[in-house]
Amino acid sequence: MTRSQLVQLVREVMQELDEANTTNVGGASFTAGAGAQYATPFAFGRSGKNRATKTLTKQGYKAKEAEKEVVTAIDRIIYYAGWGDKFTPVFSSVNPVATQHFNFTAPEAVGTVAILAPEKSGLLGLVSAIIPVIVGGNTVVVLASESLPLCAITFAEVLNTSDVPSGVVNILTGKRSELSEHFATHMDIKALLYYGSDKKEISSIQKNAVNNLKRITIREENDLYNESHQT
Repeated sequence: MTRSQLVQLVREVMQELDEANTTNVGGASFTAGAGAQYATPFAFGRSGKNRATKTLTKQGYKAKEAEKEVVTAIDRIIYYAGWGDKFTPVFSSVNPVATQHFNFTAPEAVGTVAILAPEKSGLLGLVSAIIPVIVGGNTVVVLASESLPLCAITFAEVLNTSDVPSGVVNILTGKRSELSEHFATHMDIKALLYYGSDKKEISSIQKNAVNNLKRITIREENDLYNESHQT
């Protein structure tokens, strides 16, 4: 990639971040409950399911493997959508205090979350990374799998027709080695979810994220069909 091409790609990242940050996170237009509302509809549609399956087979999946991944991705969307109006009461608490007032603890949306999606999964990894973040009332800027990017484009088209508000989900395709530093250093990103095990890359991200105390979550890219990815 030439310098001019890299500069243009970085500009596109900045535009996506601006779009994400202008979305009213946690406000009237997009909340955790709304995240669940928008997550459910795009899990359905026979034509979309068939298209996703064909896209996976074009990238080297066998037919049965592709169908299994699409079905599991749909199930995972429905699973997380069900938590949209439940996790706040489940994880909130009333704290005992010694004075005559109430003290509550309740989870709140972080804001804009950057995601470096799983590299070995074109669809299921992308869904497993995006859906819990938006159900929590956040906006996302996600870098799709470098080697399996086609399903990310198909998924973006599904999102576009599912009434998800503009700017909530922003999907980029490109090289992780060129864009991870920009994700980690951008001051408007409040948290970063990293899938992988590259120790050098993880160390670089953690070091760059210190500038604005960005929350970093590292997840192993192991068996995405395991229920541990539903936490």
